[in-house]
Amino acid sequence: MTARIAVMKNFPKNEEEFLVRFGTEDNCRRYLFDLRWPEGFVCPVCSGRTARVNKKNFIVCTGCQAQISLTSGTILHGTKKRLALWFRAIWWICTHQKGGSARELQQYLGLGSYQTAWVWFQKLRRAMSLSEGKSCGGRVEMGQGMICDRERDGKDYSPYECAKVLAAGEVVASAPFGLGRTRISLVPDFSRSTISGFLRENIEQSSTIVTTEDLESSTIESLGYGHEVIRSVDVRDDLTRGFPPHVASLIGDLASWLIRTHKGGVKKKHLQQYIDEYVFRHSMNLGESPVETFNRILKGGVEGEATPYWRLVGKDRPQSSRSREKGHE
Repeated sequence: MTARIAVMKNFPKNEEEFLVRFGTEDNCRRYLFDLRWPEGFVCPVCSGRTARVNKKNFIVCTGCQAQISLTSGTILHGTKKRLALWFRAIWWICTHQKGGSARELQQYLGLGSYQTAWVWFQKLRRAMSLSEGKSCGGRVEMGQGMICDRERDGKDYSPYECAKVLAAGEVVASAPFGLGRTRISLVPDFSRSTISGFLRENIEQSSTIVTTEDLESSTIESLGYGHEVIRSVDVRDDLTRGFPPHVASLIGDLASWLIRTHKGGVKKKHLQQYIDEYVFRHSMNLGESPVETFNRILKGGVEGEATPYWRLVGKDRPQSSRSREKGHE
């Protein structure tokens, strides 16, 4: 592009400032372009370095006229809505530290369909997950336990039954819950292979892992991690007894957040996406600036693959046009 817009360094202080900066499609296209090609565009056909973006969100090489979709492979792929509306959705997420529901997002954006708002939120949650990046390291608490469909008073609030989770967090005294980077994953069981997979994917090899006696220790030691065992103390209830104290508090807050924010509307097949949002919001509270959060969500979507609608709603395969659920934007 001949006229580039600098990737945002100073976050707008309010919605009015945000709309001045990103209220037009042209500004949103330029910003997304610069995020995707921070070192400048290179045409995959002729290696030309100049291009323009047309109103259909195609990048057109000024040398060979090749067209490349600006949004392909991103959470924006195939959208019929304006980019400015997507940018407003991300702004809303960045300025609501405690999170919100799809219904609230629908009302904020003025979307005609709740299902559209829900699908957007699911795509944005996936972008949050993809942007998390670096694994936990240093002294890391790790545990196993359950998230259930009830508060401690025993009332039922949501349609999923108890779900098994593995969770880990860096011990950082000054951080919320005493934890820095965190990772929480739904798992089918607490077998040796499941724990090994979680360790390799989420915790750096040089770390020392702190667990309670509930977690089988030979798996950790066989993979070469340092290991420290503590007793299960100061936990909220039996559901979090398998977690060390800091992670137990984190899991307890996650369970409360799901009930408080989503009012029992989370189905088990979508639970991991909501957990990913919670983990992302924990990262936001570690001192990350709003502009860093905004860019992380956009970059998470840019660097990830486009997720088809049928996968977002938990189907095993694409639906026919006749049976497809409503709400795709």
